[in-house]
Amino acid sequence: MITTDMKYFLYLNAYDESVPDHEKTDDSEVWYKSRWTNKDGKTMPLWVDEPKSCLKRRVIPMSLFRPGDIAIEIDTWIDDALGALKPTATDTDYETRLMEWMHKKAKLKDQIRDF
Repeated sequence: MITTDMKYFLYLNAYDESVPDHEKTDDSEVWYKSRWTNKDGKTMPLWVDEPKSCLKRRVIPMSLFRPGDIAIEIDTWIDDALGALKPTATDTDYETRLMEWMHKKAKLKDQIRDF
């Protein structure tokens, strides 16, 4: 295994579902993940490039915290990360669940923008 690069992430305690609500804080940590190219030419691990998988692991790519006009990139990452959680019109309590999803999306966007 030859390490080809590193990818850096911000871990936010507030998004860790394993942490009880009363223990959540604004604390954050920078984590990194070594990357390598496998025998098929794919850069591993694959989850590092998948927003849904990153958020499942409670990390946000540090590249989203860089200065500049990257609002579209942030919106795209958030939509990809939360897309599977978005309720459909046929779901029970659709409006309530949609409002909860929109609140979660706005909170994540604010967290990235204001960090």
